[in-house]
Amino acid sequence: MSEDFNEFNSWDCGGAAAMLAVVPAVFYFVNSDHDLTGTAIMAGIAVGVGLFIFVVAHLTDSHLIGRLLQLIGILLCIGYWVFAIHMWSTNSKFSPPDPADVPAADTSSPAAQ
Repeated sequence: MSEDFNEFNSWDCGGAAAMLAVVPAVFYFVNSDHDLTGTAIMAGIAVGVGLFIFVVAHLTDSHLIGRLLQLIGILLCIGYWVFAIHMWSTNSKFSPPDPADVPAADTSSPAAQ
């Protein structure tokens, strides 16, 4: 049987789980006006998830854990993209201002001319 060089080992599983788990912390940081305390807590949870998955993959069959993690990663990435596009299109911090909300330039003063 040939060796699959794309197969995740326990280190890959732990790193992938941590990276997938840290994305909500990034979303929270952006949407919460840069709340460092909450972001640090969520990032700490992401590190904990990565360490837990690393230990589980190291002690069990990392082939099965890697396949499950790849499937979960595909589903989470689709969800993260949908959320990011929704956040970008509805949040006023990221979308361009509405022309009706922008004040008109004052052309009556000599400084404006």
